[in-house]
Amino acid sequence: MSKEDEVQIPQNSSYLDAKRQEVQRRFSTVLDEFKKLLVDKTHPENQTASYHKNIQSILGRMLSAADESDQQAPGSGLWALLAVSLRSHLRMKDELVKQEVRIREIELEIKRLKQRG
Repeated sequence: MSKEDEVQIPQNSSYLDAKRQEVQRRFSTVLDEFKKLLVDKTHPENQTASYHKNIQSILGRMLSAADESDQQAPGSGLWALLAVSLRSHLRMKDELVKQEVRIREIELEIKRLKQRG
């Protein structure tokens, strides 16, 4: 193929920019839905089949959005998912630490009450 036959792809295409923004918007939307799942306090025994289908849908859309992001900028979707995962784990660890401290405080209070009464 000669140089004359090559197709030049414009570097500053508004179409490509719009596609990138659409991918980012979809990823942001599904990320907001994932954050709502993280703060949901529904007890596991009370989670219905549709609750689990919603979780599967959100996770599937996150993977799709990450894949689309990777197509636009290789690695970006994967790194975004890793960051979300790590942040989620840190938040859960923080919540666990808070609960452990609260349990110790309650245990101390129970011990004090037993000693008084």
